[in-house]
Amino acid sequence: MTRSPTRDLARRAVQREIAEVAERLFLERGYESTTVQDVAEAVGISQRTFFRYFATKDEVLFLHFDRTAHTVLEAIDERPLDERPWETLRVVIREAIAQSSPQAEGEWAAKVQRIAEGAPVLTGILLNRFSKLEQEVTERLLARAQAAGGRPAAVEDLVRHRALVGAAFAGLNAVTRESEPRGMPLAERLRLLDVVFAALRPADGSPGD
Repeated sequence: MTRSPTRDLARRAVQREIAEVAERLFLERGYESTTVQDVAEAVGISQRTFFRYFATKDEVLFLHFDRTAHTVLEAIDERPLDERPWETLRVVIREAIAQSSPQAEGEWAAKVQRIAEGAPVLTGILLNRFSKLEQEVTERLLARAQAAGGRPAAVEDLVRHRALVGAAFAGLNAVTRESEPRGMPLAERLRLLDVVFAALRPADGSPGD
């Protein structure tokens, strides 16, 4: 059964409310000292209701990341099937940045960093999320290449696509690390991303060329 857009918006609003309260509690009490029950009581809901919106406590903190990841994966599926993987990566990552608020993204990153200072486990969770996203992006691009070429993927195809995705994420990370502390406007962030993707663009006959 497909949910209506109105219901999706309502769900996202509730998730955002829960996340804002949880972030405040994590900062005040510490991540590990704050329980799901604490968050639920502060929001005014039951634990059962909490778990309707989040499967785990860390999902609350990484709501922004998970939504962006979902946007990227959906955008990949909507690109032309015959488009080169590197161009697909460039377009979907650029669109994800364009749709996000630099201020909101910067605030989220700052909160996660402050909360993680007292809970090193969160750094590992975030790295795992990035690793999972890279894997999912690689699999989607490889499936698209298989569909376009009409043949099973060879191990060389997997390695090439994995390398392309790794390079794209490294480029995004470089832009993010330099733009966030400087409070760069969106237009400048996108310009830097274009510079990075142009510099890293494959030129050796790989699937991204």
